[in-house]
Amino acid sequence: MNRNSSRKQRDLAQIHSLAKTQRTGAKMAKPTSRRAPALAVVLALAAALGALSSTPELSLFRSSAPFWGWPVPRGRFEPVDGAPLLYRMDLPWFVTPFHKETLDVFAIRLHKGGDEFAITDAGGYDTPLHAHATELERALRELLGSSGKLTHVLLTHGHLDHIGGLGRLIKAWPDVKVIFHEAELPFLVDATRAHSPPWYAAGSVGLRLTHVIGFLPRKAFVLPARHAVVLAGKGGDLTKHGVPGVTWTHLPGHSPSHIVYTLSSGIVLGGDIADVLLDPPGVKALPDGRPIVPGKVALFTLTVMADADATVAAASLCRLANDKSLSWQRILPYHDATKAGFTRAQFRTLVEESGACRGK
Repeated sequence: MNRNSSRKQRDLAQIHSLAKTQRTGAKMAKPTSRRAPALAVVLALAAALGALSSTPELSLFRSSAPFWGWPVPRGRFEPVDGAPLLYRMDLPWFVTPFHKETLDVFAIRLHKGGDEFAITDAGGYDTPLHAHATELERALRELLGSSGKLTHVLLTHGHLDHIGGLGRLIKAWPDVKVIFHEAELPFLVDATRAHSPPWYAAGSVGLRLTHVIGFLPRKAFVLPARHAVVLAGKGGDLTKHGVPGVTWTHLPGHSPSHIVYTLSSGIVLGGDIADVLLDPPGVKALPDGRPIVPGKVALFTLTVMADADATVAAASLCRLANDKSLSWQRILPYHDATKAGFTRAQFRTLVEESGACRGK
Protein backbone atom coordinates (compact mmCIF):
# COMPACT_ATOMS: atom_id res chain seq x y z
CA MET A 1 0.00 0.00 0.00
CA ASN A 2 2.77 2.38 0.94
CA ARG A 3 4.56 1.64 -2.33
CA ASN A 4 1.41 2.23 -4.36
CA SER A 5 0.62 5.39 -2.44
CA SER A 6 4.09 6.75 -3.08
CA ARG A 7 3.75 6.00 -6.81
CA LYS A 8 0.40 7.83 -6.94
CA GLN A 9 1.89 10.82 -5.16
CA ARG A 10 4.77 10.90 -7.66
CA ASP A 11 2.33 10.65 -10.58
CA LEU A 12 0.20 13.47 -9.17
CA ALA A 13 3.28 15.58 -8.65
CA GLN A 14 4.33 15.05 -12.28
CA ILE A 15 0.85 15.94 -13.51
CA HIS A 16 0.83 19.14 -11.43
CA SER A 17 4.31 19.99 -12.66
CA LEU A 18 3.32 19.43 -16.29
CA ALA A 19 0.18 21.53 -15.86
CA LYS A 20 2.21 24.30 -14.27
CA THR A 21 4.69 24.20 -17.14
CA GLN A 22 1.85 24.42 -19.69
CA ARG A 23 0.27 27.35 -17.83
CA THR A 24 3.60 29.15 -17.66
CA GLY A 25 4.22 28.49 -21.37
CA ALA A 26 0.78 29.83 -22.26
CA LYS A 27 1.42 33.01 -20.27
CA MET A 28 4.75 33.47 -21.99
CA ALA A 29 3.15 32.87 -25.41
CA LYS A 30 0.46 35.52 -24.98
CA PRO A 31 2.75 38.52 -25.56
CA THR A 32 4.10 36.77 -28.67
CA SER A 33 0.56 36.24 -29.98
CA ARG A 34 -0.19 39.89 -29.42
CA ARG A 35 3.03 40.95 -31.15
CA ALA A 36 2.46 38.72 -34.18
CA PRO A 37 -0.39 40.74 -35.74
CA ALA A 38 1.46 44.00 -35.12
CA LEU A 39 4.58 42.58 -36.75
CA ALA A 40 2.53 41.39 -39.71
CA VAL A 41 1.06 44.87 -40.13
CA VAL A 42 4.53 46.46 -39.99
CA LEU A 43 5.89 44.00 -42.56
CA ALA A 44 2.88 44.51 -44.85
CA LEU A 45 3.25 48.28 -44.58
CA ALA A 46 6.96 48.07 -45.35
CA ALA A 47 6.24 45.86 -48.36
CA ALA A 48 3.56 48.28 -49.61
CA LEU A 49 5.86 51.29 -49.24
CA GLY A 50 8.61 49.39 -51.03
CA ALA A 51 6.28 48.55 -53.91
CA LEU A 52 5.06 52.15 -54.14
CA SER A 53 8.56 53.63 -54.06
CA SER A 54 9.72 51.37 -56.89
CA THR A 55 6.64 51.68 -59.13
CA PRO A 56 8.24 51.42 -62.60
CA GLU A 57 5.46 53.35 -64.35
CA LEU A 58 6.27 56.39 -62.16
CA SER A 59 10.07 56.16 -62.21
CA LEU A 60 10.48 59.40 -64.17
CA PHE A 61 8.63 61.31 -61.46
CA ARG A 62 10.73 60.17 -58.50
CA SER A 63 10.92 62.81 -55.73
CA SER A 64 14.22 63.86 -54.26
CA ALA A 65 12.74 63.29 -50.77
CA PRO A 66 9.56 61.54 -49.52
CA PHE A 67 6.46 63.68 -48.94
CA TRP A 68 4.11 62.81 -46.09
CA GLY A 69 1.53 65.57 -46.47
CA TRP A 70 3.40 68.41 -44.74
CA PRO A 71 4.12 71.17 -45.42
CA VAL A 72 1.09 71.54 -47.67
CA PRO A 73 2.14 72.63 -51.20
CA ARG A 74 0.65 76.03 -51.98
CA GLY A 75 0.40 77.59 -55.40
CA ARG A 76 -0.87 80.82 -56.83
CA PHE A 77 -1.39 82.14 -60.32
CA GLU A 78 1.33 84.55 -61.39
CA PRO A 79 1.44 86.68 -64.59
CA VAL A 80 3.47 85.20 -67.44
CA ASP A 81 6.05 87.56 -68.94
CA GLY A 82 5.21 88.60 -72.48
CA ALA A 83 1.57 87.53 -72.23
CA PRO A 84 -0.47 90.13 -70.36
CA LEU A 85 -3.65 88.00 -70.16
CA LEU A 86 -1.94 84.73 -69.16
CA TYR A 87 -1.22 83.41 -65.65
CA ARG A 88 0.65 80.31 -64.52
CA MET A 89 0.42 78.28 -61.33
CA ASP A 90 3.19 75.86 -60.36
CA LEU A 91 1.45 73.20 -58.27
CA PRO A 92 3.20 69.82 -58.05
CA TRP A 93 1.03 66.72 -57.69
CA PHE A 94 2.32 64.11 -55.25
CA VAL A 95 1.04 60.91 -56.82
CA THR A 96 2.61 58.83 -54.01
CA PRO A 97 4.88 59.79 -51.10
CA PHE A 98 7.80 59.05 -53.44
CA HIS A 99 6.64 60.48 -56.77
CA LYS A 100 5.94 64.08 -57.76
CA GLU A 101 4.60 65.33 -61.07
CA THR A 102 5.60 68.86 -62.02
CA LEU A 103 2.39 70.50 -63.24
CA ASP A 104 1.78 74.00 -64.59
CA VAL A 105 -1.87 75.06 -64.84
CA PHE A 106 -2.50 78.13 -66.99
CA ALA A 107 -5.32 80.67 -66.64
CA ILE A 108 -6.34 82.98 -69.49
CA ARG A 109 -8.22 86.23 -68.93
CA LEU A 110 -10.61 86.21 -71.89
CA HIS A 111 -10.89 90.00 -72.26
CA LYS A 112 -8.58 92.82 -71.19
CA GLY A 113 -9.96 94.20 -67.94
CA GLY A 114 -12.66 91.50 -67.93
CA ASP A 115 -13.57 89.03 -65.22
CA GLU A 116 -14.07 85.84 -67.28
CA PHE A 117 -11.32 83.21 -67.34
CA ALA A 118 -10.41 79.89 -68.94
CA ILE A 119 -7.81 77.41 -67.67
CA THR A 120 -5.62 74.75 -69.32
CA ASP A 121 -5.65 71.91 -67.97
CA ALA A 122 -7.40 70.87 -64.71
CA GLY A 123 -4.62 69.30 -62.62
CA GLY A 124 -4.60 66.13 -60.54
CA TYR A 125 -7.00 64.59 -58.05
CA ASP A 126 -7.30 65.11 -54.31
CA THR A 127 -5.64 62.18 -52.51
CA PRO A 128 -5.17 61.12 -48.87
CA LEU A 129 -1.70 62.63 -49.18
CA HIS A 130 -2.30 65.86 -51.09
CA ALA A 131 -5.45 67.93 -51.72
CA HIS A 132 -4.26 68.97 -55.17
CA ALA A 133 -7.65 69.73 -56.76
CA THR A 134 -8.71 71.65 -53.65
CA GLU A 135 -5.57 73.77 -53.92
CA LEU A 136 -6.30 74.47 -57.58
CA GLU A 137 -9.80 75.70 -56.73
CA ARG A 138 -8.46 77.85 -53.90
CA ALA A 139 -5.84 79.47 -56.14
CA LEU A 140 -8.41 80.09 -58.87
CA ARG A 141 -10.77 81.80 -56.43
CA GLU A 142 -7.87 83.98 -55.31
CA LEU A 143 -7.12 84.96 -58.93
CA LEU A 144 -10.75 85.57 -59.89
CA GLY A 145 -11.69 87.54 -56.80
CA SER A 146 -15.30 88.12 -55.83
CA SER A 147 -16.50 89.12 -59.31
CA GLY A 148 -14.51 86.72 -61.50
CA LYS A 149 -15.92 83.63 -63.20
CA LEU A 150 -14.39 80.49 -64.66
CA THR A 151 -16.18 79.96 -67.98
CA HIS A 152 -14.04 77.36 -69.80
CA VAL A 153 -11.60 74.53 -69.16
CA LEU A 154 -9.41 73.81 -72.19
CA LEU A 155 -8.21 70.21 -72.07
CA THR A 156 -5.19 69.15 -74.07
CA HIS A 157 -6.33 65.56 -73.39
CA GLY A 158 -8.07 63.51 -70.73
CA HIS A 159 -5.37 61.68 -68.75
CA LEU A 160 -5.68 61.57 -64.95
CA ASP A 161 -3.26 64.41 -64.24
CA HIS A 162 -5.19 66.74 -66.56
CA ILE A 163 -8.79 66.12 -65.45
CA GLY A 164 -8.39 65.60 -61.70
CA GLY A 165 -9.83 68.97 -60.73
CA LEU A 166 -12.82 68.88 -63.11
CA GLY A 167 -15.24 67.55 -60.51
CA ARG A 168 -14.48 70.35 -58.05
CA LEU A 169 -14.43 73.03 -60.75
CA ILE A 170 -17.83 71.98 -62.10
CA LYS A 171 -19.31 72.17 -58.60
CA ALA A 172 -17.73 75.57 -57.97
CA TRP A 173 -18.71 77.04 -61.38
CA PRO A 174 -21.79 75.09 -62.56
CA ASP A 175 -21.93 76.78 -65.98
CA VAL A 176 -18.33 76.03 -66.94
CA LYS A 177 -17.74 74.47 -70.37
CA VAL A 178 -15.04 71.84 -70.95
CA ILE A 179 -13.43 71.93 -74.41
CA PHE A 180 -11.66 68.85 -75.82
CA HIS A 181 -11.04 66.96 -79.07
CA GLU A 182 -13.60 64.52 -80.43
CA ALA A 183 -11.15 61.60 -80.04
CA GLU A 184 -11.47 62.07 -76.28
CA LEU A 185 -15.26 61.85 -76.30
CA PRO A 186 -15.63 58.09 -75.68
CA PHE A 187 -13.10 58.19 -72.83
CA LEU A 188 -14.29 61.32 -71.06
CA VAL A 189 -18.05 60.73 -71.07
CA ASP A 190 -18.17 56.90 -71.01
CA ALA A 191 -17.23 55.32 -67.66
CA THR A 192 -16.51 51.96 -69.30
CA ARG A 193 -13.68 53.45 -71.38
CA ALA A 194 -12.42 56.30 -69.20
CA HIS A 195 -8.71 56.94 -68.57
CA SER A 196 -8.81 55.48 -65.06
CA PRO A 197 -9.73 52.12 -63.57
CA PRO A 198 -9.95 49.67 -65.23
CA TRP A 199 -7.85 51.45 -67.91
CA TYR A 200 -4.94 51.80 -65.46
CA ALA A 201 -5.81 48.68 -63.46
CA ALA A 202 -3.19 46.58 -65.24
CA GLY A 203 0.43 47.16 -64.32
CA SER A 204 2.89 46.71 -61.50
CA VAL A 205 1.98 45.98 -57.88
CA GLY A 206 2.92 49.56 -57.02
CA LEU A 207 0.58 51.02 -59.64
CA ARG A 208 -2.28 48.82 -58.44
CA LEU A 209 -1.63 49.94 -54.87
CA THR A 210 -1.99 53.60 -55.88
CA HIS A 211 -5.61 52.83 -56.74
CA VAL A 212 -6.25 50.64 -53.68
CA ILE A 213 -4.90 53.30 -51.30
CA GLY A 214 -6.54 56.15 -53.19
CA PHE A 215 -3.48 58.00 -54.51
CA LEU A 216 -5.06 57.49 -57.93
CA PRO A 217 -8.85 57.37 -58.23
CA ARG A 218 -10.73 54.10 -57.73
CA LYS A 219 -13.62 55.26 -59.91
CA ALA A 220 -13.51 56.75 -63.39
CA PHE A 221 -14.46 60.40 -63.77
CA VAL A 222 -17.36 60.90 -66.17
CA LEU A 223 -17.95 64.38 -67.56
CA PRO A 224 -21.64 65.39 -67.62
CA ALA A 225 -22.59 65.93 -71.27
CA ARG A 226 -24.02 69.41 -70.63
CA HIS A 227 -20.50 70.70 -69.91
CA ALA A 228 -18.89 69.22 -73.04
CA VAL A 229 -17.75 71.26 -76.04
CA VAL A 230 -16.32 68.85 -78.62
CA LEU A 231 -13.77 69.96 -81.24
CA ALA A 232 -13.74 68.11 -84.57
CA GLY A 233 -11.00 67.97 -87.17
CA LYS A 234 -7.34 69.02 -87.14
CA GLY A 235 -7.53 72.59 -85.85
CA GLY A 236 -9.49 75.79 -85.64
CA ASP A 237 -10.44 78.93 -83.71
CA LEU A 238 -12.13 78.95 -80.32
CA THR A 239 -13.78 82.35 -80.74
CA LYS A 240 -17.11 80.77 -81.69
CA HIS A 241 -16.95 78.79 -78.44
CA GLY A 242 -16.52 81.92 -76.33
CA VAL A 243 -12.72 81.89 -76.08
CA PRO A 244 -11.35 84.72 -78.26
CA GLY A 245 -7.73 84.92 -79.36
CA VAL A 246 -7.04 81.19 -79.00
CA THR A 247 -6.59 78.59 -81.75
CA TRP A 248 -6.11 74.84 -81.41
CA THR A 249 -4.15 72.16 -83.28
CA HIS A 250 -4.62 68.40 -83.11
CA LEU A 251 -1.22 66.79 -82.39
CA PRO A 252 -1.86 63.18 -81.32
CA GLY A 253 0.58 60.53 -80.16
CA HIS A 254 0.79 60.98 -76.41
CA SER A 255 -2.94 60.28 -76.63
CA PRO A 256 -5.24 60.03 -79.68
CA SER A 257 -6.97 63.27 -78.67
CA HIS A 258 -3.99 65.45 -77.79
CA ILE A 259 -4.24 69.10 -78.88
CA VAL A 260 -2.26 72.27 -78.16
CA TYR A 261 -3.60 75.81 -77.79
CA THR A 262 -1.95 78.88 -79.35
CA LEU A 263 -2.63 82.34 -77.95
CA SER A 264 -2.65 85.56 -79.94
CA SER A 265 0.56 86.51 -78.09
CA GLY A 266 2.34 83.64 -79.93
CA ILE A 267 2.53 81.38 -76.87
CA VAL A 268 1.69 77.69 -77.25
CA LEU A 269 0.21 75.90 -74.24
CA GLY A 270 1.72 72.55 -75.14
CA GLY A 271 0.20 70.10 -72.70
CA ASP A 272 2.05 66.78 -72.97
CA ILE A 273 3.32 67.23 -76.53
CA ALA A 274 6.68 67.11 -74.73
CA ASP A 275 7.75 66.56 -71.13
CA VAL A 276 10.82 68.44 -69.90
CA LEU A 277 13.15 66.88 -67.33
CA LEU A 278 16.19 68.35 -65.61
CA ASP A 279 18.31 66.10 -63.36
CA PRO A 280 15.46 63.78 -62.29
CA PRO A 281 16.49 61.93 -59.08
CA GLY A 282 17.65 58.37 -59.68
CA VAL A 283 16.91 58.39 -63.43
CA LYS A 284 19.78 57.41 -65.71
CA ALA A 285 17.98 57.21 -69.05
CA LEU A 286 14.79 58.28 -70.81
CA PRO A 287 12.20 55.71 -71.94
CA ASP A 288 13.66 55.83 -75.48
CA GLY A 289 17.10 54.86 -74.13
CA ARG A 290 18.80 58.26 -74.36
CA PRO A 291 21.02 58.87 -71.31
CA ILE A 292 20.23 61.65 -68.87
CA VAL A 293 23.07 64.18 -68.94
CA PRO A 294 23.49 66.03 -65.60
CA GLY A 295 22.61 69.71 -65.91
CA LYS A 296 21.14 69.30 -69.41
CA VAL A 297 17.46 69.61 -70.29
CA ALA A 298 15.88 66.41 -71.62
CA LEU A 299 12.80 66.66 -73.85
CA PHE A 300 10.66 63.67 -74.80
CA THR A 301 7.04 62.59 -75.30
CA LEU A 302 5.78 60.01 -72.80
CA THR A 303 4.25 57.10 -74.70
CA VAL A 304 4.02 54.29 -72.14
CA MET A 305 0.23 54.57 -71.81
CA ALA A 306 -2.03 52.05 -73.52
CA ASP A 307 -3.52 54.65 -75.86
CA ALA A 308 -0.18 56.19 -76.90
CA ASP A 309 1.60 55.79 -80.24
CA ALA A 310 5.31 56.63 -80.23
CA THR A 311 5.56 56.97 -84.03
CA VAL A 312 2.62 59.35 -84.22
CA ALA A 313 3.96 61.29 -81.20
CA ALA A 314 7.33 61.82 -82.91
CA ALA A 315 5.61 63.08 -86.06
CA SER A 316 3.51 65.54 -84.01
CA LEU A 317 6.57 66.79 -82.15
CA CYS A 318 8.47 67.30 -85.40
CA ARG A 319 5.50 69.07 -86.98
CA LEU A 320 5.11 71.52 -84.11
CA ALA A 321 8.81 72.36 -84.26
CA ASN A 322 9.13 72.76 -88.03
CA ASP A 323 5.78 73.31 -89.74
CA LYS A 324 5.80 76.95 -90.86
CA SER A 325 2.02 76.99 -91.17
CA LEU A 326 1.91 76.78 -87.36
CA SER A 327 2.78 80.29 -86.24
CA TRP A 328 4.14 80.65 -82.72
CA GLN A 329 7.13 82.04 -80.82
CA ARG A 330 7.25 80.32 -77.42
CA ILE A 331 6.00 77.04 -75.92
CA LEU A 332 5.01 76.38 -72.31
CA PRO A 333 4.67 72.62 -71.65
CA TYR A 334 2.45 71.27 -68.86
CA HIS A 335 5.34 69.26 -67.35
CA ASP A 336 8.35 71.58 -67.45
CA ALA A 337 11.09 71.20 -64.87
CA THR A 338 12.70 74.46 -66.02
CA LYS A 339 9.49 76.53 -65.51
CA ALA A 340 10.70 78.80 -68.32
CA GLY A 341 9.40 77.28 -71.52
CA PHE A 342 11.30 77.54 -74.80
CA THR A 343 11.52 79.78 -77.81
CA ARG A 344 10.76 78.10 -81.12
CA ALA A 345 14.46 77.94 -81.97
CA GLN A 346 15.29 76.33 -78.61
CA PHE A 347 12.42 73.89 -78.98
CA ARG A 348 13.49 72.94 -82.51
CA THR A 349 17.01 72.17 -81.26
CA LEU A 350 15.69 69.97 -78.44
CA VAL A 351 13.37 68.15 -80.83
CA GLU A 352 16.24 67.49 -83.24
CA GLU A 353 18.32 66.13 -80.34
CA SER A 354 15.45 63.84 -79.36
CA GLY A 355 15.53 62.17 -82.77
CA ALA A 356 11.82 62.80 -83.37
CA CYS A 357 12.49 64.19 -86.85
CA ARG A 358 14.91 61.47 -87.90
CA GLY A 359 13.98 60.23 -91.37
CA LYS A 360 11.32 62.91 -91.83
